[in-house]
Amino acid sequence: MPCPHRYLGLHIDGQLFPDWEIDYLFIGTFNPLWDRPDLVNAAYFYGRSAYFWDAVSIFFKDRPYSYARDDQQAMVDFCKRHKIGFTDLILDIEDADWANPEHRQRIYSVLDTDLEQFDEIVWNTTAIEAFLQDNKPGHVFFTLLSGNKKSIFSVEMRKIEQQAASLKINCKRLHSPTGANVGTGVPRLHQLVERWDAVKGLPQIDLSRYPYVQDEKRARKKPSQKKPRIKTYLETSDNPEILVMDRYVLCIEAGKKVILIDRRNNMMLKALTVLRDTIVPHIKLAYGIEVDLHHSSKGRGEKNTRVLGQEVFRILSGKNPLALAEEGLEALQVNTGY
Repeated sequence: MPCPHRYLGLHIDGQLFPDWEIDYLFIGTFNPLWDRPDLVNAAYFYGRSAYFWDAVSIFFKDRPYSYARDDQQAMVDFCKRHKIGFTDLILDIEDADWANPEHRQRIYSVLDTDLEQFDEIVWNTTAIEAFLQDNKPGHVFFTLLSGNKKSIFSVEMRKIEQQAASLKINCKRLHSPTGANVGTGVPRLHQLVERWDAVKGLPQIDLSRYPYVQDEKRARKKPSQKKPRIKTYLETSDNPEILVMDRYVLCIEAGKKVILIDRRNNMMLKALTVLRDTIVPHIKLAYGIEVDLHHSSKGRGEKNTRVLGQEVFRILSGKNPLALAEEGLEALQVNTGY
């Protein structure tokens, strides 16, 4: 028994596209038809996602999603009002066998690595390319990064990206709305919103309305009455610095110490956390450059703050921060916002 897509033919017979005019097309991987035993099944695209509908609503309505997640018609109406549409890369998995427990586990896991183990996947790629040609939406967003270039999903995504580029359609990859690997702060939804805000094409929002606190324990402490350290530091520092994402000031001292400041509140941040969870993903999304968080040596240990900070500085500015500091040059102001 094959496993077709849950919403195949919902809006257009035999197809997986909206039947209304759209400006924004979100592309995911797969929504299986097979019902989950004793679990909630999605009423519509991303219906089981903990963050997707809230994140999308924040961008399009400046507030989290306010309708029931099991109300398919409300979801569709929301999409029509904001000219949003959904589709997925997979239409059907023909060699899936519901009677096979291992196959059911792969389907229910919703993990791309599990879906890749099937051999007879019916892709939606050609139809998506035709849809872009005929409808020319302004923006296309994949709801997965798929950094593994050998992944079968990456192959299909690149085909669509090439088609979008030829049609001059903005096409970007978004951090997964599952919220995986977005850091240890709270709330995770707000960190996901920050990640998406760094990507060109979504409506602009006021991020100050959705603050992301990196350290929950620190957030519970009584705010310090002392003058923020950053003001004194920036007033006296001659070390080179760069401005990242129009928000973070990255400075490398002559002694190799990495300083990272949030310009919006003049607070000094945990540099390694922000570099790893926010700036490095931004570099991949904005510039297509992958920064390895681990050393290339046999042990593959994680890079510390100094190593990662200097590498990010060099990538974004094209300069060696230590050489600049030793030469006594004035602070290097490089705006790397996207």
